[in-house]
Amino acid sequence: MTQPAIPPSYGPRQAQPLDLILEQHGAADWAWFDGPDPKDKRGSWEERLEERAAGAAAAAAAVMTTPEGRELVEYLADITVRRPLFVLGMPDPLLYAATREGQNGLFFTLLKLIAMGRQEQSHVREGT
Repeated sequence: MTQPAIPPSYGPRQAQPLDLILEQHGAADWAWFDGPDPKDKRGSWEERLEERAAGAAAAAAAVMTTPEGRELVEYLADITVRRPLFVLGMPDPLLYAATREGQNGLFFTLLKLIAMGRQEQSHVREGT
């Protein structure tokens, strides 16, 4: 597996300095830190997120109708939920397990979006 490309002038924690992120995105994109704007008539943050999820669900369902999309989801399953979890002899097995859970959680979110886009019952993860 290849490592992410990190410019030689940055260390691992400065791969993208915060100042650069703020400069690229501007302060307007960070306004949600301040809470909802009373003049905003688009609904709450949660409602807007649900609207975006509906759009993402339609896109995910459309991707799954193509052979290439199906191959992509199969590949993502191979590198996340189907990959064996070995924690024996690891310096910090809990950190490794938490990282894997994050990867698996993202994959299961994709499956949930696909089911939502197909208007099907989403898969329920064991233990949730």
